[in-house]
Amino acid sequence: MTKKARKRGVVPAEIKIGPINYKICRTDGIRDGNIFDGLQIYEEAKILLKDNLDENVERITLIHEILHAIFDNVSLSNTGKNHQLIGLLATTLYGLILDNPELVKYLQKK
Repeated sequence: MTKKARKRGVVPAEIKIGPINYKICRTDGIRDGNIFDGLQIYEEAKILLKDNLDENVERITLIHEILHAIFDNVSLSNTGKNHQLIGLLATTLYGLILDNPELVKYLQKK
């Protein structure tokens, strides 16, 4: 692992969202002719992240795709206004996590 990779952190290979374990995979950012930074695939239980994203963009993208998975788990639409809401929530939650490390520590305690 490079020094830069250690500083940046490592994306987990798998995360559990509700009852489903999602694999997190790197990709070139192209699927079925469409270009993307991230993609959540409910039927395959996968989250795809484009290689070589800026580290903040990558983290926001991962949160964005996690929110898509949450919406799918509770049968909410991932399109239209809900997609706008997901984008807003991803950016806001990332800022909340970065700006409030004591809150994150508190939430992680059992």
